[in-house]
Amino acid sequence: MKNLYVFACLLFASSHLMFGQLIINEICYDPSNSGLDGDTNGDGAYAQAEDEFLELYNNTGSPLDVSGYTIFDAENLAIGTPNHTVPVNTMIPAGGVLVVFGGGTPTGSFGGAVVQTSTFGDLNMNNAGDTVYIFDANMMGVDTFDIEPLSNNPNESYTRNPDITGDFEQHGDNFAVLFSPGTMVDGNPFATTVAVASITVAGSSGATSIDTMGGTLQMIATVMPTNASDSTVSWSVTPGSGDASIDSTGLLTAIADGSVTVTATANDSSGISGSTEISISNQTAMGIDEIIANQRISLYPNPSSDAVLILAQEPIQAVQVYTMEGKLLTGLSFEQDRLEIQSLQAGLYLLRIRTADSWKTKRLVKE
Repeated sequence: MKNLYVFACLLFASSHLMFGQLIINEICYDPSNSGLDGDTNGDGAYAQAEDEFLELYNNTGSPLDVSGYTIFDAENLAIGTPNHTVPVNTMIPAGGVLVVFGGGTPTGSFGGAVVQTSTFGDLNMNNAGDTVYIFDANMMGVDTFDIEPLSNNPNESYTRNPDITGDFEQHGDNFAVLFSPGTMVDGNPFATTVAVASITVAGSSGATSIDTMGGTLQMIATVMPTNASDSTVSWSVTPGSGDASIDSTGLLTAIADGSVTVTATANDSSGISGSTEISISNQTAMGIDEIIANQRISLYPNPSSDAVLILAQEPIQAVQVYTMEGKLLTGLSFEQDRLEIQSLQAGLYLLRIRTADSWKTKRLVKE
C-alpha cells in the first residue's frame, strides 16, 4: 500500500495544478464541541466525526460530472481506501457546490447544494495535522488541503474569503457564524443554475388510458433533478390513431378513439422533454373528420373569418377551442351563441361544445 501512496502523491503533484475544476472552498475538520455549536449537518446532534465536512466548488462554466471522484486523508491514502467515493450520476451544477459530511443525517437546504455523507463512514480529518486529497475518477489530482499549518483547534470551519478566490480564514474571524456548508461565507447561496436532466411522464396513479366519453386524465411530469432551478413544464399532445386535448396543467381530455402521445417539455433552456402514450376508447361520438347527425349541433358560417354561430337543440354550457395539436386556446369571447374568432390565425381548429348530456366536437375552419 505504501507504493500506492507514493504513486498517488506523485500523480497529484504532477497534475492537480493543471485542472482547478473542483476547488475546496470550505473545510471543517474541528467542529465545536460546545452544545450544538458544532452541529454542522443540522441533524440536531453534535458528533465530531459526523460533523466534519468539505465544501467543493465547481469552478467551470458547465455542470461537472464528479462520479467516481474520491476523497482521502493521509491515513486512508496510505492504505488505499477512500474516505469518500462520489456515487455515479453525481452532477455539480455550474457554479454550484458538493458538500460531503462525515456522517449523520444532513438536515436542511444547504443553499441547494449537492449533499452527501462519507461512504467510508468518517472523513477522518485529524486537526492535529493531516492532508486532504481530492482525485478524479482516473486518480488524477484535483485539489488538496494541508491541515498542518492550521492545526490550532479552531472549533469552526476554515473558509475562503472571499469565496472561491480568497485565502482561508477561520469562519468566525469576520462572520458571526462558525460554518456555512453549501452557501457562501455570508450565508447567501451560490449563483447556480441547475438544469433539468430528465422528465418522466405518466398518468395519475399510473393510468395509461381513458375509456369514458369525453373523459379526462391528469398527467404528471416528474422532473429531475429535484433541485432544478426551473422545474415547470409545458404540455402538448400529438395525435396518433386517436386524438385528445391537454391544458396547461396537464389535464388530458379524450376526443377520438386510438392513441396519443403526451409530452412535457422543460421550460428552462435545457430542451429536455419526456413523453408517454395514452390509449383512448369509447369516443365514437367525437370523430374529427365527420359530422355526426345526432350531435344536433351546427356551425355557421364554417369556414369563417371573424365569428361563428354555434346552433344546438340543447342549451350550450361551455365552448373550448383547441389547435389540431391539442393546445387549449383561451381569451375568446362566446356570448349568445356567437364565438368571436378574429384573433385566431387561419387554419383548422377543434371546438368542444358542452351541452346537457355530453361534450361534442366540431371542426372549424378559420379563413
